[in-house]
Amino acid sequence: MDNTNPVVYALDIGVYNLGARSQILSSTTTAWCRLPSPPTSLAGVEYSGTASSGQFCLSGKWSANCGRSIDDLARAMARDFKEGKSIALGFEAPMWFPMHRKHSPSLSLFSPRFSEESGHEWYLQAGAAATLKAASLGCLLFSQVEGLGVRLAPSTDPDSRRTGNGTLILFEAFVAGDYKLGRPSGVPVAAANEWDAVTAAVSWFLAHGFPSYELSAQPTTLHRAGSQRGGLMSVWSIILGASVTPVNVQGPPDCEIVAMRDQTAE
Repeated sequence: MDNTNPVVYALDIGVYNLGARSQILSSTTTAWCRLPSPPTSLAGVEYSGTASSGQFCLSGKWSANCGRSIDDLARAMARDFKEGKSIALGFEAPMWFPMHRKHSPSLSLFSPRFSEESGHEWYLQAGAAATLKAASLGCLLFSQVEGLGVRLAPSTDPDSRRTGNGTLILFEAFVAGDYKLGRPSGVPVAAANEWDAVTAAVSWFLAHGFPSYELSAQPTTLHRAGSQRGGLMSVWSIILGASVTPVNVQGPPDCEIVAMRDQTAE
């Protein structure tokens, strides 16, 4: 694979519970996936594995690892970085939101960041809870990656993948409503969170023009990085600023937001 093409990771934000022996408990709903490339189709994807780790496959020609352990995710990312690869990492949670420091005419303090967010706004219970959980999970993840000897170079600029190896490109994935894809028959209910992570990662690949013959869903960039006016709070900056060694996030505070729309919803 051309090292200018990143390995894409996505994290479906949920609860995270470990047992006395650090084993993943069944109550954990946080799930991640690692995609070195997009599949040619989502329709025939099948899942195999356990409650804590598994793999998605398509006709023996494409596979993607997944799991629920943040420790395993950190080790996978560290290996890719040490091999000189760049990584695109997306969280399924609102990763930035508008801030206002003074009153102004027609002020709407709480409103959707983009039209498709209507009904799933960042400030409602589900979105706000996801952001707080993302902050905790992100701090744990990046601290573990750093503990494995990796120096992070994060950026919210999608074009930063072209600057060289070892770049960490940060994005948000929107997986809700018409942008939450149904599971194919080969993916059981028990792997629903992993499936959401896979579709989030695939949406980044397709939104950036990587080839695929996928026809069942339409990739889209719901928000382009740097296009939001006014004051903003970056959750990525909060997370990386709270790491063992604080790291500055390059690029605009409003990371891009990618998604895939279910064509059957039209």
